This record gives sequence, C-alpha cells and structure tokens, in this order.
Amino acid sequence: MFNKIASSVQSKMASLLAKKEEARRLRNLRNRRRKSAHTPASPTYMAWRNRDQVDPNSRPAMRRSGRLRSGERLPEVTP
Repeated sequence: MFNKIASSVQSKMASLLAKKEEARRLRNLRNRRRKSAHTPASPTYMAWRNRDQVDPNSRPAMRRSGRLRSGERLPEVTP
C-alpha cells in the first residue's frame, strides 16, 4: 500500500520537475537576446579585443585619461 503511494508521489514530483525545466527552457529561449549580425562591433570592444597589437599613440575609443568608454583601463602597450 505504502509503496503505491510513494511511487505515485514520486511520479508526480518527476512530472512537476519536468514541467518546471521545460518552462525554464522556454523562458530562456524567449529571453535570449538576438545577436544582430549586421551591427558593427563597437569601437570600444574592438579596442579592447585588439589591445595587444595596438599602437600606443593611436588608440581608438579612448578617452584622454587612457580609459575606455566602458570605464576599464587598458594595460599599457610597449612596442
């Protein structure tokens, strides 16, 4: 008798968990931002990405303080 109850509870829990996971998956799909392929990468990001081969005298997307617009500081580049 008890086994029957336990197994029914277990199956209920399993179906509930499956429902929750499915809902989460759908929510993630819905909320995932679409990456637009046609927008050019931001100069700030490009500056950060190419920070190893940047000529220290001509840095794009740089403020005078040597900071990127996003606020992070690039390591000094020594040629």
